[in-house]
Amino acid sequence: MPAITLLALDCGGTRCRALAQSADGTIVAEREGGPANWAATPRHELQGNLKELLEGLHADVGVVCMAGILTPEDKEELGTLLNTFTPATWHAFPDTESSLAACDDPNAICVISGTGSGVCSYNDAHQMVKSGGGGPLVGDVGSGFHTGRTALSRFLVSGAELPRLQEKLNAEYGNGGIQTWLAAIYATPSPQTEIAKVGSIAAALATDGDETCQSILAEAMQALADLTLQHMHAQGFPERQFKIYLSGGFWEASPFIPKLFTMLLRTPTYRPRLSPLQGAMKLAQSLANS
Repeated sequence: MPAITLLALDCGGTRCRALAQSADGTIVAEREGGPANWAATPRHELQGNLKELLEGLHADVGVVCMAGILTPEDKEELGTLLNTFTPATWHAFPDTESSLAACDDPNAICVISGTGSGVCSYNDAHQMVKSGGGGPLVGDVGSGFHTGRTALSRFLVSGAELPRLQEKLNAEYGNGGIQTWLAAIYATPSPQTEIAKVGSIAAALATDGDETCQSILAEAMQALADLTLQHMHAQGFPERQFKIYLSGGFWEASPFIPKLFTMLLRTPTYRPRLSPLQGAMKLAQSLANS
């Protein structure tokens, strides 16, 4: 078996993934584990998921791109933690770095929508700049979490009659209405991930023609389209021409979501050439060669 020299991790609020690769590009291992958001996943759960993901892997250079990385201290603490599981020269980045690297385009604006959300691109110095994010407490417009929270609030605030969504949520969390569902959601290890699941349920119903769920998706996607346009203009549009890429699991929840977002943005959208995990490996290769 070739010696492992590079290790890339892509981690978010729904899952974490690892890719181990030898110096000649041979893939040695590829794994998937549970949630790992530095700011939102309970620390004991995050540590357990990372430990299981990295068991038996070895590397010279490791790159981790993780949701919830907000400060230089976060990066340092995360690198120290990972060294207890897999000794390496670790480099920690926000998850936006791997998604942007995956676009493989210097003029990319990457619009991320998964459990959380954000918009990022490179500036003229090839440094990443981002808009939005902020986690489930203060940001993440147009994400699975934002959509799920909007759907649940229809029941909680207005007592709306949404029979098809109610049927799905009863099946998922038990009969009894909004209070029963919330009790079940808050009892899970990662409530924000569970609320994002509600967003995916609403998205599936929107695809099937449920007009109320379509309005819920429209509210969420309009906010993300507005954020994307603000980012574009802040970074020099229209003088600087951008190409919009969509990255993240919520885009895959329903074909209705990217179609709606593209219509609201009034600009063509594309999918990245690489996966975020491959984007993280691209960063690892660059660091190993520097």
